[in-house]
Amino acid sequence: MKHIHYKNTLAFVIGSLFVMTQAAAAEFNKLEDSWYLGGSVGLSGLDPVTSTGFEVTDDSDIGKKIYAGVNITDQVGLEAFWNDLGAAGVSGTGGVGEASYRALGFNAVYNPPIKVGRVQPFGKVGAAKMSTKSSGNISITQENQFSLFGGVGADIELNKNFAIRTEFEYFTKDANQLSVGVKWAPRGHIPKKKVIPSALPYNFGVQPTKVITRVVTQAPPKVTILNKSLAGGSNFATGSAVLTLQGRQNVDTIVNQIKNNQIRVHHIKIVGHTDSVGKPKQNLLLSKQRAQSVATYLSRHGISRDHMTILGVGDNQPVASNRTDYGRAQNRRVEIAVSGAKMLIK
Repeated sequence: MKHIHYKNTLAFVIGSLFVMTQAAAAEFNKLEDSWYLGGSVGLSGLDPVTSTGFEVTDDSDIGKKIYAGVNITDQVGLEAFWNDLGAAGVSGTGGVGEASYRALGFNAVYNPPIKVGRVQPFGKVGAAKMSTKSSGNISITQENQFSLFGGVGADIELNKNFAIRTEFEYFTKDANQLSVGVKWAPRGHIPKKKVIPSALPYNFGVQPTKVITRVVTQAPPKVTILNKSLAGGSNFATGSAVLTLQGRQNVDTIVNQIKNNQIRVHHIKIVGHTDSVGKPKQNLLLSKQRAQSVATYLSRHGISRDHMTILGVGDNQPVASNRTDYGRAQNRRVEIAVSGAKMLIK
């Protein structure tokens, strides 16, 4: 029996030293932000020492436990608890009865910096005053003394305030318990780590260099900044998809507006249109070719083709009447819409 006692004491001392070392190396939490309460039920394994002529006939029972705790640091906590482990059935030549077990104590909890999803494992070491009481005509060795114990388990977070706790606790060679229950923490299960900014290095004798010379901000993305319609009949020769001199100058104006205003282009939509003269199929092809000509000219002047959408719709979307020369000239057009972000330099 003493050999077992010495091993338990050694394990308790090692575990306590480890927990205290972790606590000393960490920042302490405020009490009002880190306390919690809990309760659980579980299956107890009970094996009381009986006198000659008696034996244990039922070595398990349902146990009940309540506890309160506080997280001293993010990894280390302290708990106090009361545990009704239940009773073991005993019978013998003198009759039958029960041996009930109770435990009142405290323990340190260590939450390792390992968390799998919502599951936080932990280990614990502590001391409990174990007491046994017999009922009926039985004879057992009564206990009423402090005993060192240990345990392992995990807290499974349900939300900010509630968690499921499952754990196994080994009290003595006569009593252990596997339990599951609910833990409630008004400010969260394990306090969030406080982020402390690291100190900036100081260069002795060296004057700081001014790095920021201007502040650049950006307008909301994908805002239509520029709309241009190449219309009026002067941009393409009749029946041709080749830009005229006037047409190239008009596209140059768009390129200059993009570059001079420092527009970060997100998208350019280029849509070709024709009047109603000619066959619809031919007009559709010609409108696509004119849109492609504009896109090619823009890409040659530094505008990425990756941002472009090129369409041809033929004579399906007129903006004026096709009954007059003026109206047909307005319908022979290429519409260019530039969307992006305009850089503002201060």
